[in-house]
Amino acid sequence: LGKVLLGSMVYCFKTAPSVLMVTPSGGHSMTSTVVTVVGSNFMNFASLSCRFGDTNAITGRWLSSSQVVCVGPAKETGNLTVEVSNNGQEFTNDGVIFAARESLKVISAVPSTGTVVGGSTVLVETDDDIFVSDSANCVFGEVKSGLAVVGERSVRCRVPPSEETDEVNVTIVDNGFALTESVSFKYVPRVRIEDVSPRAGPLTGGTLVTVVGAGLEEIHADHCRCRFGTVVVAASRIGNSSTLVCVAPASQEVGGVSIEVSTNGGYEFSRSGMHFNYEVPASVFSVRPSGTSVAGGSIVTVFGINFRDSGSLSCKFGLGSVMSGMFVTPTQIECIAPRRNSGNATVEVSTNGVDYTESGVRFGFIEYGRVKGVSPSSGPLGGGTTVIVEVEGALPADLLSCYFGQFGYTPAVSAGEGRLSCGVPSAYLADKVSLSVSTREGGVALHGSAEFMYTDAMAVIGVAPTSGSVRGGTSVSVLGSGFQQTLLKCRFKMTPVQEVDAQWVSFSAVTCSAPSHVASGAVDVEVVSVDYGVVSSGEAKFQFEEPATVTSVTPTSALSKGGTLVTVTGTHFGGPSQVCSFGEVVMGAFIVSSTSVVCTAPSHSTGNITVEVSKNGVDFTTDGVVFQFTMSSGSWTMVPSTGPMSGGTIVTFVGTGLEAGQQLTASFGAVHASILSVSDGEAVLVVPGSDGLSGVVTVTTMAGRSVVDEHLTFRYTPDASVADIAPRAGSVIGGTFVSITGSFVGVSESDRCVVMLQDGVQSSSSRVPGMFMSSSLVVIVSPAHSPGPVSVSVSFNNGSDFSQAAGVQYTYYQVPEILAVTPSVATEAGGVLVTVFGANFLPLTDITCRFGDQASNGA
Repeated sequence: LGKVLLGSMVYCFKTAPSVLMVTPSGGHSMTSTVVTVVGSNFMNFASLSCRFGDTNAITGRWLSSSQVVCVGPAKETGNLTVEVSNNGQEFTNDGVIFAARESLKVISAVPSTGTVVGGSTVLVETDDDIFVSDSANCVFGEVKSGLAVVGERSVRCRVPPSEETDEVNVTIVDNGFALTESVSFKYVPRVRIEDVSPRAGPLTGGTLVTVVGAGLEEIHADHCRCRFGTVVVAASRIGNSSTLVCVAPASQEVGGVSIEVSTNGGYEFSRSGMHFNYEVPASVFSVRPSGTSVAGGSIVTVFGINFRDSGSLSCKFGLGSVMSGMFVTPTQIECIAPRRNSGNATVEVSTNGVDYTESGVRFGFIEYGRVKGVSPSSGPLGGGTTVIVEVEGALPADLLSCYFGQFGYTPAVSAGEGRLSCGVPSAYLADKVSLSVSTREGGVALHGSAEFMYTDAMAVIGVAPTSGSVRGGTSVSVLGSGFQQTLLKCRFKMTPVQEVDAQWVSFSAVTCSAPSHVASGAVDVEVVSVDYGVVSSGEAKFQFEEPATVTSVTPTSALSKGGTLVTVTGTHFGGPSQVCSFGEVVMGAFIVSSTSVVCTAPSHSTGNITVEVSKNGVDFTTDGVVFQFTMSSGSWTMVPSTGPMSGGTIVTFVGTGLEAGQQLTASFGAVHASILSVSDGEAVLVVPGSDGLSGVVTVTTMAGRSVVDEHLTFRYTPDASVADIAPRAGSVIGGTFVSITGSFVGVSESDRCVVMLQDGVQSSSSRVPGMFMSSSLVVIVSPAHSPGPVSVSVSFNNGSDFSQAAGVQYTYYQVPEILAVTPSVATEAGGVLVTVFGANFLPLTDITCRFGDQASNGA
């Protein structure tokens, strides 16, 4: 060491440098590599240089006496010695090796898939040490991404995002040269969870969880994972669908954890924000009742702990019968027992529809007997009837009850072999119900059921006609209330009692044919429900009478204009509705004696007819006595011949003695009438009011000549009035029997009763024949009509005059139309609230629904 002066130059002697190691110790043969050489005695000379093998020397950058940085050039593959020189001439000879290699082989790249979102990492492992510079990148297809060296032979690459799902090559590149061979990486769709079922399970784990989501269709099933919180578990895909199933792991804590899925083996998970809730597992302690009929249908109360109100709450009976549960409290739920074969089954509970308790509580299904029938099969709404239930087969040992549909239950006690006795509870609606036998806890005890009918007390108020022949055959209408559309009979309480078939007309009327009777006299009439053993209350009498006969008439002929008084002679005349018939025309009769009546001949076309009589307005004689109508030059008619005492009736006179333009005067009794018009053969008059019951009609010319050539009488009747109707509403299609009550004094069945239904809105009216029942009752059958209210008035002269409107209205409504019901199915036990959708429903107090032939309670 030292300096030597050579002329004007100084030559320095320094300690020779030495090389201990290089970093990195290798690199790609086709790229320049920045190498840090570690050693000693390095001098900060401009001539400081490095040499890689036999290559030319490269200028080094002095860091310290122990570190020099050199950039190794591209070079041949192989091991090269790295030597250092302070003067560019004399190099060390330490033999430290720098390995120059070709592209490394990739042993593995995990994971080999990732979502198009990017952001995950791929661990690339090579078959030899990998040396990279600061400028090295991972390239996915054509997109560069950062990397991190995590080991001598491993690099972690960050996955960049991609716009498409595609398979790309991944290569590690340094200074434009590939350090590794390419490896495949597949972009898959982003995963999004759409549903998780169930969303809760026990702390013990084991819940089979179904995950439905988007982006699961194209991935490899072996790469699927589920993550519950931080715990990752395997998942399986169902076929090629977008559904995964995985088993929830156990948890130490109650509460919710996030649930996500991975499609690349757990390296990247979805970010859907779904949660799975861990809860304390439920347990079953007991059930009540402990058994039921194999028919099922009974309510089973399950007691235990940790029950939860959820839409998946259910009971499982045995291995396969799962029934929905109804939450009561955290320690009590209710389920309907299913139909099963006889034997014992365990009852377990699930709060999520997947995991069931394993408590082993047993429940028995027993083959019991069957309800055959009930007697009596009907009773009044007030209840109190004792019925006998006939049973076929064995009776259970439990305490039993009889259930009467929606109207409740009563205790059932043995009434001998195969028989039970129970009282009938009260009901609020006349209805047909299903009578079943159950345990006191509500379990089904016997198969089947029987029908029991709650009835309004049937009551009769009268009959029409009120009398008929002892020979029988009279068509009798029995009026009342509470008549049901079942098998009915009319009972005539004679000796012996006679029952005849009845035809149901409405809830207030039935018709039947009177039987024959051995003698005259009044008998009580009742209506009997054969199906339900119910007999009507109230009082209605029917008078049996000897039939009338006609032997002769006087005179035997009359003018066709009518008005002639005809005396009819025969036997057994007299009755509440005595009338005469002249052919097809029925006229009122005045009873003189049991052998004589007087009738007024009607206007009639010329010719022969027969005259018959009826005592009740229904049954006529058939004796065939002939009467002749003839024509004369002065013959005339008057229509109508009866009207109200208030007057105003328009009467038309028709006769050959009338001429157009004649000046006439007319009077009814002592009261003058107004002449409206006179034409050839016809005069129209307005009847004056009167306080009498009849008035002789006179019509004369101004010269005093009488136009009316025979005695003619106009019959006055007290003004009719309507007080009420029942029912007050009916369908637009008509056909409803309507009872009209009011004051109808002075008229009879022979007067032509007409009822007018007046529509005030449309100014239209309908006229229908009325059935005169009594001085206070008229019955009609409603005609078809448009919807809305109509006023009701009555006429007893064939519609010439009507009673004054008194505010009594009958309302027509559209026929209800049913479009749908929900629910559309229910158990045989009934009691389910059903909503009916349709049109034309009205807020009436007596609206009901009918299921088959069974009416429900009020709707």
